[in-house]
Formats: sequence, C-alpha cells, structure tokens
Amino acid sequence: MPWKRRKSLRGAGVVIWFIVVMLGQNVRAATMNSLPPRCARNACTRPPVRSVRVWPQAAQGHHSRTSLLALPFSATGLHLPRIFILLLFIAVDSGQALVMDWAEKRPYKQHRPGRQYARQTALVVESGLSMITGLALLLASGERLSAVGPLFLRFFPVALCFAIGLSLKMMAVNHFQAGTIKIVGQLRLGLVAVASTIIFSRRYSSMQWLAITSVTVCCVRFVQLKGRGRNRQGKPWKWVGLSQLYGWVCMNVVGGILAEKTYKSSNMPYYIQKVAQDMGHLVTSLVMLFLVVPRFYPSEDVSLPYYT
Repeated sequence: MPWKRRKSLRGAGVVIWFIVVMLGQNVRAATMNSLPPRCARNACTRPPVRSVRVWPQAAQGHHSRTSLLALPFSATGLHLPRIFILLLFIAVDSGQALVMDWAEKRPYKQHRPGRQYARQTALVVESGLSMITGLALLLASGERLSAVGPLFLRFFPVALCFAIGLSLKMMAVNHFQAGTIKIVGQLRLGLVAVASTIIFSRRYSSMQWLAITSVTVCCVRFVQLKGRGRNRQGKPWKWVGLSQLYGWVCMNVVGGILAEKTYKSSNMPYYIQKVAQDMGHLVTSLVMLFLVVPRFYPSEDVSLPYYT
C-alpha cells in the first residue's frame, strides 16, 4: 500500500534515539543550572529559585571552588550529587553516537534496508516530546502556562543556535559515522574555554589549558588522518560534511554560552525555563524541516509521498 512507503519514524532504534537525546539535553541543562554563578568584583547573590540551592559563598562575596560532591538541589527537592549528574550526562552523551549508528543502520524490514525516516523529523519529534514532558511537569506542579510566555523570547536565541547546530549535525550524518561526528565535536571544548575566558572572565590553570589543548590537537589530528586516508584511496576530502560539522560546533559553542548566561540570570524554576527553550527549538526545527533542509537534501523533503 502507498502509505507504507511514506517517510516516517520507524523502528525501535529511532524511538530510543529520541529518549537518549531528550535525556542528554535535560541532564546537560540541569548540570549547567546546578552550578553556582561566578561573582564579579563586587559581592553578588544568586536569585532565589525554588528548586535550586542558594549559594552562601556567593552571597558573602567569596570565590570558592565548586564541589562535585555538593548537593545542587534544596532539601525539598531531589538530593543528587553533581558528580552523579556529570557522570549521567557523560553516559547519555556517549550513548547518543551508538544509538544513532544503530538507528541509521537498522532496517525496518529485511527486504528494505537503509534509512527509513527523514533525519530532520527526528529533531522535530524530539523537541515536541521534550516540550510536552515539560508542560506536563509544569501543570503537575501547579504552575500556569502564562509563566512560559515571557521566557520564550529570552530563550529563543539559545534554542535557535542549538536547533540550527543539530540540523547541521544531522546533515553531516550523510558523510560521516556517528563516532566520527562525536570525536570532531570535541573541538568545541577549546572554543568554549576561550569564549568563557573572554566573556565570563574565567581563569584556567596551566594544567587545564594543557589538557584542553591536548584534546583539541588530537581532534584536529584525527581529522587530518581521516583526510590523508581518503587521499591514499584516491577519494577527495568531504568538505561539505566537514563544513557542516564545524558549523554545528560553532553554533553549539554560541548556544552553550548563551544558555549558561540565560539560565543563571532567571529566577524561574528550571523546568519552566526548559519548556521555553523547547518551544523555540520546536519552532526552529519546523522551519528547518519544511524550508531549509529540503533545499540542500531533496531526500529530506517530507512533502514527497515516496522515497527518492
């Protein structure tokens, strides 16, 4: 029947990919939101937040190091050490590459191997599910939907950067395996360090800069070795895929800097802020789905009833 050939999200691999991406984004934002803000020269205090601990060191104007074993939530919330949240984020973030490869290679039927869905639709569905989950939590906590409205425009630049970056990343899947994408994505570490030093006036020790430089050099060397291997095989470099990956890295860095500043400058609970960001992410993903991505990859055009 014709409807069976329409582009849709099929297979358990795609469903698991949605869950892993949603967990990664929520854990990353929760980790970011649980860290204390950096005080400037004058004493400052963290705005009171219901589910986030107020840092007495910041209120007294002291510059103390963040303990990974400290509890980021108040006594009325969930007691999870930061080291647990950090390890959970690492596990989920690493698992995304494995699940993405599995979802890409898993056939829906034995006689129909290959990709069974449009990649950009995965980002749309992921944003929609994340927003629905946040709205359910918001309503269950007794909050009003009107609380999200004022935050939408504030978080829209954050969502715009992350959504465009993810779209570029999904385009790069046409050229590279998920493991390669994950390794190249570590280039953002050096860019984040430089940006946070300039924008947030953060200071890193010489050993920290050595570690950051080592990771960046290894990533660049990895890309060079991949390119030389293709040259020896008589194949050209995948410049289109590399440009998409570098665009994803840059958008991710800008979005991360904006997200840290935006999340810590608001006194609203985290789940309300996350819903506002997910709304902007969904809007941007829809625009990319119908207007932008199909112009680069006709196979991603969901208006076509059959596979190309």
